[in-house]
Amino acid sequence: MNEISRAGLELAKSIAHIYACNPKVRAVIAGGSASRGYADEFSDLEIGVFWNSRPTDEERMEAISRIGGEIWMFDDYTGSKASEHLGVSETTLGSKSYVGSLMVAPNHVTVETAEQWIAALIDNLDTTPRNYELASAIRYGIPLYGHDLVEQWKQRVSSFPTKLSIKLIQQNLWLGPWFNWTAYARREDHLVLVQHLIWMQQRIVDVLAAL
Repeated sequence: MNEISRAGLELAKSIAHIYACNPKVRAVIAGGSASRGYADEFSDLEIGVFWNSRPTDEERMEAISRIGGEIWMFDDYTGSKASEHLGVSETTLGSKSYVGSLMVAPNHVTVETAEQWIAALIDNLDTTPRNYELASAIRYGIPLYGHDLVEQWKQRVSSFPTKLSIKLIQQNLWLGPWFNWTAYARREDHLVLVQHLIWMQQRIVDVLAAL
């Protein structure tokens, strides 16, 4: 756990306290590089907020106001989740003031939706990216509020079924789409060539992760 990660987690704790004041909030976690201990000066601070019912725009805006963040992006909660990007240029942790540029990224989802996505991945082997992205965030996230609920979810996502590993490997064994590097090189289609190489690398990484 490096120094930047520790400072980020201290800020995350104060943000979690703000969200916890709303009785609709069941749990808050810190995720991303800060939770894994390798954040750097370019890292954002990812916060997962889990609600009993969908938050209103007013509830989200009230929390932002108390955090003191400048709104860079504000998603409408029109689907199954919503998120914000907040710019924080100055904050106080304890008695110490910090000045700098930091993006805080709260992500909002209901408890019901989170449990549906976890069940879809673990029980039904549904490899839709949102399912394993949430599972990864919970697996490596640090609970800041609602610890019992988060720990239950951690136990669920830690039991990675062998059938799920096999399915992920099978889905990524084909290093497509169709790839002819000689054609792209001769045509000087450099962007297409690089894009195909990236697709191949991503699939190889997915296979290794599943293994």
